[in-house]
Amino acid sequence: MVHRILLAVFVIAPMLPAIGIAQNLLSNPESIVYDAERGHYLVSNWRGDGPGDRGAIVRIDGNGNQTYFNTELVDAYSIAGLYVYGDSLLAAAGENPNSGIAVFSLETAALVGFIAVPGIGLPNDITSDRDGVIYLTDYWGDALYRIVDGVPELLFDQGLFNPNGIMYDEDNHRLLTLAPGTAGCPVMAISIADSSISVLAYSGLGGYDGIVRDSAGRIYISEWTTDSVHRYDDALLSGHIIFSGGPASPADIYYDSVNDLICVPSFSTHTVEFVPVHVSAVDDEESDESPLELSLLPSHPNPCRGTTEIRYLLGSDGPIRIVVYDVRGRQVKELTGDWRSAGYHQVVVDLSRLAAGVYPYRLESGRHVRTGTIVLTR
Repeated sequence: MVHRILLAVFVIAPMLPAIGIAQNLLSNPESIVYDAERGHYLVSNWRGDGPGDRGAIVRIDGNGNQTYFNTELVDAYSIAGLYVYGDSLLAAAGENPNSGIAVFSLETAALVGFIAVPGIGLPNDITSDRDGVIYLTDYWGDALYRIVDGVPELLFDQGLFNPNGIMYDEDNHRLLTLAPGTAGCPVMAISIADSSISVLAYSGLGGYDGIVRDSAGRIYISEWTTDSVHRYDDALLSGHIIFSGGPASPADIYYDSVNDLICVPSFSTHTVEFVPVHVSAVDDEESDESPLELSLLPSHPNPCRGTTEIRYLLGSDGPIRIVVYDVRGRQVKELTGDWRSAGYHQVVVDLSRLAAGVYPYRLESGRHVRTGTIVLTR
């Protein structure tokens, strides 16, 4: 018996028409944020694979359903970074002579303003400080812009090479940004007090994209050259682990503090992965035998507000048992099924009496075990 610590991941992915799951609207997703007041995620589509994909912003609600949040910039701009700013959604809109930041109302989803940034190359990622000052990276222009009261100002155009992700470090009143175009791929620290810029650490990574911090102060960096997300457990970035190695071309990651998740747009596969920050103590005993004996399909809806369907394929007849845990590894629900015939099956799981959060589960059939995760929202 092999014991492992389960790092649970679920994917909102293109679904299989044969089992009736909704259309996937994500196309080269570049950035994701969570609108806590309305309980849904917003995802930007970058270039996309066809007409109508480029520049769309997709809404994913608490039941996992995807709809368009706004399509007013479709085919006119590519949308990179997203940022929730009060009651507004800021979107880095590029690949257009009039590039800058598009401003949308979170309440109505309408485009309510546009901050043009003259001379910008490629607006990439957005953050703001405790005073409400907005900062915008320019990937192509090797620059950083500051925006006060809707007026953009060039802050740096030297010392940064292909600045990508950016975050505000409130504890030190500074900005942290990634400069993958520089040897050693440093994380740059920018003091807001005196506008000085310095190298915080040389990561040794390459092709990285997003940078965020969780509620415990740990820093996460996505790297698309190795298809992984790295976690640093201290502010000096002195050492790291591979937090998630699953996403393909991870883009601008986001920390959802409400559900304690790292949200990872998977650019190449047109999906979004949600990875719980805290691993579960659930033992994973997956056998090394053919996955065709027991295949776990994406549950739907996920996230859910109460009930979801766990869907699976059995390669041969056998018994089925499903056990749901909380993030501390405590069993919260058990569903013991009868003998099931080979083929496709679905089981409705009711979590409506549980608190919002992340719930890993095990699907068992004889010696075969598969694991997944349900995210419950309110």
